[in-house]
Amino acid sequence: MHRLILLFVFLTLAACSKDEPPADDYDPARDYFTFADTDAFVTEHLALDLDVDFDRQELRGFAMLSMRRLDPEAAVLVLDTRDLAISSVTILENGNSSPAEFAFGDPHALLGTPLRIELPDSAGESFDVMIEYATSPQSTALQWLPPELTAGGKYPMVFSQS
Repeated sequence: MHRLILLFVFLTLAACSKDEPPADDYDPARDYFTFADTDAFVTEHLALDLDVDFDRQELRGFAMLSMRRLDPEAAVLVLDTRDLAISSVTILENGNSSPAEFAFGDPHALLGTPLRIELPDSAGESFDVMIEYATSPQSTALQWLPPELTAGGKYPMVFSQS
């Protein structure tokens, strides 16, 4: 009986013990669930203009991000994406617009795919980024319901997980 109690106490203490200490490069202020460099840029506003296509199960349109550069040396804006088709990226500042070079990085199973946007030298501390895109039917954040699965049974529905 004493051995059983000792085994229970040992297992309880082992379950409550902390994991390995963090690696030397661990930074508690860093968000490890995004590709974005939150020390370099902050999004101050987001405006969406999207068309919903129930037949193709996709959203099409643009996102306008009002950005503020925190690090004057930062030249690449990195955003998180998943299952998006980007048709264009435009930088808007002081009434001027210019197309921006962009590329997807390597996909990650949990984080999605980083979108890297090269900022023109003219982009100052505050600027807008317009991203024209379309989702895909495989987009995990969108749930598409046919009419028969909705309360009235007459109209389809889409909702977002994020």
